[in-house]
Amino acid sequence: HALLKWVGANSYRTSHYPYSDEAMALADKEGFLIIDEIPAVGLLFDDGDKAVETRLAICKQQVSDLIARDKNHPSVIMWSVANEPASRGAMRGNTDSGLEFFTELLAHARAQDRTRPALLVGEQRTERSWVAQSDVITVNRYWGWYILPGQIDKAVAQLARELDDLHAA
Repeated sequence: HALLKWVGANSYRTSHYPYSDEAMALADKEGFLIIDEIPAVGLLFDDGDKAVETRLAICKQQVSDLIARDKNHPSVIMWSVANEPASRGAMRGNTDSGLEFFTELLAHARAQDRTRPALLVGEQRTERSWVAQSDVITVNRYWGWYILPGQIDKAVAQLARELDDLHAA
């Protein structure tokens, strides 16, 4: 937390898992704003209906457990139900499974706590229809790192275009 304060930060996301009770208490004490996240990282939806149904049940339980544990922390301002879910391969272009999954999971989070926004964190391969179910749009982008590495001018221009497109959408 001292390093975060040193760089002028006042918030963070508990990517990619719930942080310890001690870390949450310290965030409360130090006045940080927290996006609290379950360990649902890099979810894919091309492994069949039964697997997706099982995954949804696990994620719902994780959301319920997280909210029950952390709902009384004043530092927690949002709930994150996933980090960088993606469609790929056979799923590309057929996103119904992921859309249904996130519509239901986000509704579950909102039913557990009607006072805080619920979201998923997207990346380049995350379907916009999934992100659109979130109360707050959050995106991880890797321009200048994994994509266009070392080409900062091109990366900045690409990020600006993408953010403008997201805003327009």
